[in-house]
Amino acid sequence: MIHILLSGCNGNMGKTIRSLTEERADVEIVAGFDHDDSPSCPFPVYTKTEEIKEKIDVIIDFSHYSAFEAVSEFAKEQRIPLVMANN
Repeated sequence: MIHILLSGCNGNMGKTIRSLTEERADVEIVAGFDHDDSPSCPFPVYTKTEEIKEKIDVIIDFSHYSAFEAVSEFAKEQRIPLVMANN
């Protein structure tokens, strides 16, 4: 099972990725990162990277460009692969 941190989880593309992963048995979103810690997500959503404690195998980022520095630094510090995307 691949454990995902979804950055930008409350945006349109984040919701699309959430929907797609629900159909798969080999991946799971274990945490989200966004400017708003939405209670509607079925996983914990963090507004600060230093609060993230889950085991993460990969970060998928569809966040606003202003979050780039925080997300990329977290990925670098934790040695987690980062998939950067935009729309």
